[in-house]
Amino acid sequence: MADPSVHTRSNILRAEESRRVRVLTVVTMMFVGMSPFFVYQYDKLGIPSLSWAVGLASCFAVAVVVWTRKRGRAAQGGAIVTSALLLLLLYSNYCSGGIEDPNFGWLYVIPMLGALLVSGRVGWVFTGIVFLATLLFFLAPQYGFEIPNYVPEELHAEQSLANRLSAIVAIGVILAALASQQRHARSLLERVNDELMYEINQRSEMQERVVRTERAASMGSLAAGMAHEINNPLTYV
Repeated sequence: MADPSVHTRSNILRAEESRRVRVLTVVTMMFVGMSPFFVYQYDKLGIPSLSWAVGLASCFAVAVVVWTRKRGRAAQGGAIVTSALLLLLLYSNYCSGGIEDPNFGWLYVIPMLGALLVSGRVGWVFTGIVFLATLLFFLAPQYGFEIPNYVPEELHAEQSLANRLSAIVAIGVILAALASQQRHARSLLERVNDELMYEINQRSEMQERVVRTERAASMGSLAAGMAHEINNPLTYV
C-alpha cells in the first residue's frame, strides 16, 4: 500500500509548480504587452540600441515561457526571465544616466520577481545584486567613470512620466500576482487539511478493524481454551 504522505507531497509540489508557471506567464505577458511602448519610447529618445534590446528581450522571454510550460521547469524559467530583465534594466540605466535615470526604480522590482517566480532565497540573491549595482552606479562618477545619458534634455520630463506610469502598471501586476499567491496558499492549505483529515479517518477505520479482529481472535482463543478444559474431565470419565 502506497504511503498517503507521498501522495500529499507530490500534490503540493505539482500545485506549487503550476502556480509558478501561472505567475511567470502573467509577468511575461505584461512585459511583452508593454514592450512596444518601450520600443517606441526609446526610438523616439534616439536610443535605437535600447529599442532592439527590448524587442529581443521580449522574444526571449516568450521563448522561455513556452519552454517552461512544455518542460515544466518553472523555477529555472523564472530565474532566466528575471536575470534577462535585470540585464535589460542595467543596460537601460547605463544608457540613460545611471542612478539619475527615472527608470532606475524598476531595478527594485527584480528581487520581488525573483521571490515570486523562484523562491525567497533567490529573491535575496537578486536583492544583493541590485544593491551592488546601485552602489556601482552611484560611485562610478566619483572615480572618474562617467555614465552616458543619451536622452535629450528636453525629453527628460516626458521620459520620467512614461517610466513612472509604466512602473505603476508593473506594481499593479506584481500585487495581483501576490494576491494570487495568497489565494493559492490558502487553497493549498485547505487541500492538505482535507487530505490529512481523510488519512486520519482511514487510519481510524483501520485501527477499529484491527481492534475488532483482535477481539474476535481473543474470543476464539477463549472458546478454544474453555472447550479444552471441558474436554479433559469428559475424556477422563
